[in-house]
Amino acid sequence: MPILANSAFWIFSNNSLIIKLKVQPRAAKNCFIGQHAGELKVALTAVPDHGKANSALITFLAETFKIAKSSIVITQGTTNQHKTVKISSPSAKLVTQISQLAKEL
Repeated sequence: MPILANSAFWIFSNNSLIIKLKVQPRAAKNCFIGQHAGELKVALTAVPDHGKANSALITFLAETFKIAKSSIVITQGTTNQHKTVKISSPSAKLVTQISQLAKEL
């Protein structure tokens, strides 16, 4: 399937949503904080210790977009702040939410 839509930090292709992220651990609250250098910046309260920040990221994305945690996989960057996340079989609503987020940040 060809690429249907994309932004600086996300792309929809092959029935998957791929998001490039920069994670800021040890933040005051979990939230999106902007875009920079082709990545979506995410602040997380979790510490980067034994996968806690990765788990917190998956939980944050699942709760924010109201999707199952099992549909989210960190495909790159499990040991650093720069991550690539794959969301399998995203709904049209989710793609719209990501597109709107890109416009707002």
